[in-house]
Amino acid sequence: MAVDADGFVVQISDSHVEGVDEVFAWADQNFSDKNRCKIVKVIAVAVLRSIWNNRNDAIFNSKKSGKEECFRRVQEMSYHWLSNRSRVNMPDLNCWKCNSFYNT
Repeated sequence: MAVDADGFVVQISDSHVEGVDEVFAWADQNFSDKNRCKIVKVIAVAVLRSIWNNRNDAIFNSKKSGKEECFRRVQEMSYHWLSNRSRVNMPDLNCWKCNSFYNT
């Protein structure tokens, strides 16, 4: 994955990622701004957790969630984590949903 200077994803590679440590290492190498690096790491963890929660809901609660619901969970989970646990200056939730790198 490549991100331009404004924080927009411009390319997705088809490389295989072995674990979250590789995602964190990629973020450390590609983002000199500490806040943006932190945001990428939080989003990566939120993606994994959202997929895990959707899987558990399907298996244990017979509840099927679509990819839109999974994506919404990632947005909300990453927003709340960053706004409550870090010193990143956060926009409101609606701005976050439109652009996660807004004013960081």
